[in-house]
Amino acid sequence: MLETKSLKIIQTIAESNSLTEASRKLFLSQSALSHQLKQIEDLIGKQVFHRINKKLVLTDIGKLIVNAAHEILPILAKCNNQIQNYVNGEQTIISICTQCNTSYHWLPQVIKQFERSYSGTRIQISTEATGNPTEFLLNGEIDLAIVIDPQPNKLFVFHELFIDDVFLLVSNQHPLSQKPYVRVSDFADLNYIMFSDRFENNLFAKHMLIPAGIRPKTITKVQFTEATIEMVKANLGVAVMSKWLVKPFLASSELTAVKITKSGYSRRWCIARLKTQQESKILDEFMQTLKTELQDL
Repeated sequence: MLETKSLKIIQTIAESNSLTEASRKLFLSQSALSHQLKQIEDLIGKQVFHRINKKLVLTDIGKLIVNAAHEILPILAKCNNQIQNYVNGEQTIISICTQCNTSYHWLPQVIKQFERSYSGTRIQISTEATGNPTEFLLNGEIDLAIVIDPQPNKLFVFHELFIDDVFLLVSNQHPLSQKPYVRVSDFADLNYIMFSDRFENNLFAKHMLIPAGIRPKTITKVQFTEATIEMVKANLGVAVMSKWLVKPFLASSELTAVKITKSGYSRRWCIARLKTQQESKILDEFMQTLKTELQDL
């Protein structure tokens, strides 16, 4: 019923001492402003102002409109500024997700570094997209997805970030600690400690165990890296972890990282974006920052 222009007119008149002052603020002639105010009141079917001794005093309807204007107009102004800044490349929000929770060990530092260099940009992590990042990407709910070993897909463009060597972390008391490598079939006799809520969602299981028809003897779900490390130290299970993640813990004589299969097992981390996504300098800069910061992992 009311447009933002009408809200602005009524708010400006209410905040001014006269129609003359309000017309000057709105860059209108006094007669044009009077005409527009009458049109608004005719549209509403009620007076917005009482005319008392050549003064305009808000009616109850007028007070309602002014209160609404105080809430709505600043929000619209902020939105317009954000849109303009986005168009100009001055300010934007980049929404991302990562397919693997262990990346939260390095991602916050990269984000901090990027936001320090690009103060007008905020990185927003979408944790709910972790289980299926490409679906969220297709739906336009995120801008970028950090994924592992992606399959070719004509809808996406993938940029490689780094290659991640993965090992089986075991206690030095475990028989496998003396082996040069473990076979996929060895997992059938192990207590497998994992972060995922379901075995079928576990990345290593999807890539190596399930295709081989192997399911661990027991599965323990632990959602904290430190807790997993302590359980492995106590020989309560084994865990599959990235070399960069376990490296700080290997100084302890209680742990051993064993190669997975004779040829080893590694994962390719990539950042994905929609092929149809509009070109964005800031997205390109963020992807380059990721590559630079992660090349030594």
